[in-house]
Amino acid sequence: RTFADLMFTRIKAIVPVGNKADLLSNDGMSVLQHLDTRIFPVSAEYELAVQRALAHGLITSRLPPFSPTDKANQKQVEVLKQIEAFISSGIVARPFDILGEIVERILKLIVVYPVYDESTWSDKAGNILPDAFLMQDGSTPLDLAYKIHTDIGEGFIRAVDCKSRMVIGKDHILRDGEVIRIISKS
Repeated sequence: RTFADLMFTRIKAIVPVGNKADLLSNDGMSVLQHLDTRIFPVSAEYELAVQRALAHGLITSRLPPFSPTDKANQKQVEVLKQIEAFISSGIVARPFDILGEIVERILKLIVVYPVYDESTWSDKAGNILPDAFLMQDGSTPLDLAYKIHTDIGEGFIRAVDCKSRMVIGKDHILRDGEVIRIISKS
């Protein structure tokens, strides 16, 4: 690789995506899997078909296994089975796979869930896990408090790890998927 290629990938975070994976042969897919650069094979046409099937009530979920409803005719059911087999192969990427790659590997972010009530994992209105914050890996409860609101950060007293119900300090390193209650003067 040239110096310019290396600099570009370091300066500008990119995720290579290859569309029309549904048209590739098995040999073509094999070539993609053995490249030095991770390329996400996708099928925009299949994704659009899944979205439209969901919008028209032909399926109940965008995730396999698709459960065709009574609204789907035999041909639609057959096409949905073909799409399901393709998506379930593990070879192709879905949009959320690509977003996950961007969030985790490139941006190095974790997901943290701040809540008001540590026993029910809800906000004041009773909504369970109402918010999810993307935080930089290495963030602390104090960072989370400031991200929620400056006053909460400035009045920070302590935090509670809701899964273990342990009190944690402002310097605790947050982990992906943690549910946290911030206790603040504000």
